[in-house]
Amino acid sequence: VESGLMIAQVTAVDLLAELRLLAGPASIDSVTTSANQEDHVSMGLAAARKAYRSVRCLERVLAIELMCGAEGIEHRRPLKAGVGVEETWRVVRSYVSRLEGDRMLGPDLEALTDAVASGALSEVAARYDVREELSSGQDL
Repeated sequence: VESGLMIAQVTAVDLLAELRLLAGPASIDSVTTSANQEDHVSMGLAAARKAYRSVRCLERVLAIELMCGAEGIEHRRPLKAGVGVEETWRVVRSYVSRLEGDRMLGPDLEALTDAVASGALSEVAARYDVREELSSGQDL
């Protein structure tokens, strides 16, 4: 039985649930301190830790989406996507090979998450101003 990208989807949904939990303001958990002399603590450190965890979760979700998108492009061949999408596909494929059958996706997701975190895919996105392409009617 081949499960395809089902486990990746389950992972993404779990990460999105965690992101929702992390989205609440840290300041709502403040309590009085110093024998009620201080009525508010900023919770800045807690907020910073939540922000850090949120970024890590989002990088992983983006890696999963990129991997699934690359697989989708493979299934549409010989059709070509837009220039920016094709370049993104090439970068993704430099980190993750095509899914030819069930395999552990952990190493692939780690590699792609590291690529997202390093900005490797941001460099591709920065070369394309989507707003200009949309207004000119060019293929993306």
